[in-house]
Amino acid sequence: MYSVYETLCEGLDEEYKVHGCYRNLAELFIKLAEFYLSGCSGHTLVWFEEEYKFYVSLGGDGAPFGKHDTACAWLVGFLNIGRGILSSNENFLLFGANCSENCIPVQRYIKMLVSDVQHLEQQTFKCTYITSESQTCTVDIKFHISEFPNDLKMVAFLCGELTNSATYFCSFANVSSKDATDLNGQFGKEKDKKWHPWNYSERVQVAKSVETFKQTVAKQNIAESTKRSKVTNFIAGKRSRQEFKPLLGPMVDRIHIDPLHLKNNACALAHRLLLQEVLLISQLPSAIKSFLQVPSTSPFHKYIDAMRTKCNLRRLANKIIRWFNENRDSKFDYRFTGKDSRCFLQNFMFLIAAMEPFLKDKTKALFTFHVLAYLCLTLRDCVSVFSRIDVTDSQLDDLEKNCRDCVSVFSRIDITDSQLDDLEKNCHILSYIICILTTTLLHGHWETLFLSMLEI
Repeated sequence: MYSVYETLCEGLDEEYKVHGCYRNLAELFIKLAEFYLSGCSGHTLVWFEEEYKFYVSLGGDGAPFGKHDTACAWLVGFLNIGRGILSSNENFLLFGANCSENCIPVQRYIKMLVSDVQHLEQQTFKCTYITSESQTCTVDIKFHISEFPNDLKMVAFLCGELTNSATYFCSFANVSSKDATDLNGQFGKEKDKKWHPWNYSERVQVAKSVETFKQTVAKQNIAESTKRSKVTNFIAGKRSRQEFKPLLGPMVDRIHIDPLHLKNNACALAHRLLLQEVLLISQLPSAIKSFLQVPSTSPFHKYIDAMRTKCNLRRLANKIIRWFNENRDSKFDYRFTGKDSRCFLQNFMFLIAAMEPFLKDKTKALFTFHVLAYLCLTLRDCVSVFSRIDVTDSQLDDLEKNCRDCVSVFSRIDITDSQLDDLEKNCHILSYIICILTTTLLHGHWETLFLSMLEI
């Protein structure tokens, strides 16, 4: 074990020094290889391209914990154990410190980590282990870092990018806020694709030009906020989000999007839309200042009850009540956890069912809740596919359709009354056409079909 305070805080003021520990990368990897090869874990090892080559996931994140409510940890896991990698028991602590995820000691550690990884991947190590039959075996092993499972905030930091609120908000492709809603756009390396993955050499070039531009702006007698705005606009003008040279170097190309946060953010948005409609049909008087004053017969009260008793979402329910009591004039904001998302997607129909007695036929409210139910159902189908390890081609086709449906519903959830009337009219016409088709075509009455279509 090595001390963060003693090895990574040199030259820093005392207030910026942090306490923590980290392990030597090669030593930890070899120990884990011995452990898994011995069979003690109970997992059957999967050799992907080469026997005795271990593929490793390496990722870090911060959490509100400890001194100043900040802590940071980096974990490692071996992908060769298959689905076992999903268990917290199979991810091991490499680095832990009482600091934020982007502080100077962490930046220094990442630079050291990159150097260690580059050296480690070029080496072959001798590994001696004892089998379950008490036999001693020695084999040559190799390691390859194939995944960096970080959240989007950490990914932006590791890639040297602007935050995810930038014009080009995605760390994986040149998607901008102006063209993100194009449902016909495709992603790929081919020239005919609308969006392409970021190129590492272009990342470095943009970072160099940004550094030069910053030196020019620094000489100008303007406010710091104006300087910052000029820098971000300059980066957007380069059709990029790159501000610094990536901390991970060329290994940034090994970063893939994390389905957990994609799922959590989508579920949080779907729930916020649902909560918005619940409050709309509840029509609570302004005199009600606390949830304790909400009548038990109110849709809002029924919604919270269903969330607590049928959906296993007590934490979310308590957060809604606190928001309602203290800050209801602002937009409800809650960061879904993996458990929250799972419980919401499994049980959202209990929430919809709790509202149905309050919805009248042929109303916008009824239509909106049906749309939200379809949205959640489609979202559940999407999550069930993109969260899997093994995905078939047919499932990918289904995923594309479901994602299109999700985006379409999200973008049209605020449907107007006139659009609702048009939709109802078109649905009646469509039903009429289907009825005519099934009766006339079945009996060969083409002239009846033609006259009926003219009437429509």
